[in-house]
Amino acid sequence: MRKLSILIFALLGVIIVSCNSKTEEAIEYHDSIIIEHIAIQHKFDSLDASFVNYNPDEMQTSWQEAKEQTELSIKTVKELGDFDGKDKFQKSALEFFELYNIVLNNYYSKMIDIYSIPDEEYTESDEAHFAELNDSMRNIYFPAFEAFKADQLKFADEYGFEIIEKE
Repeated sequence: MRKLSILIFALLGVIIVSCNSKTEEAIEYHDSIIIEHIAIQHKFDSLDASFVNYNPDEMQTSWQEAKEQTELSIKTVKELGDFDGKDKFQKSALEFFELYNIVLNNYYSKMIDIYSIPDEEYTESDEAHFAELNDSMRNIYFPAFEAFKADQLKFADEYGFEIIEKE
């Protein structure tokens, strides 16, 4: 009986180590995806900042850098593959990253065109169109972000770690 209880404790130790190891692997997988999201977001922050100067070349360069980073991050996350036989979090990230492409191609490109209009030709109609594009873009971005965030939290919960949001 003594040998049996030692064996049982030894097996429990392996199971606990395996759970911790799986959690650590999940955290690494999670962080790999989030690092790509942060890289994209930094490029979009730069793109947004480029609008302040009304410099078409700067806006176009920032747009191109955001596009390149988005494509690179999509490729990187695809190459990660699934985790633990499950691809829900990966697919959620890829869908969200693809939204960045939609935003770039359908909204930012038009916003750059509007802000590239010479001052003497720029009208209130152009300003209204810019505001409309910006509002439409926000209306698709924020719900997609919340969906991605919900999938991120589910992934963390499933693998026993906590997401701490920075203010």
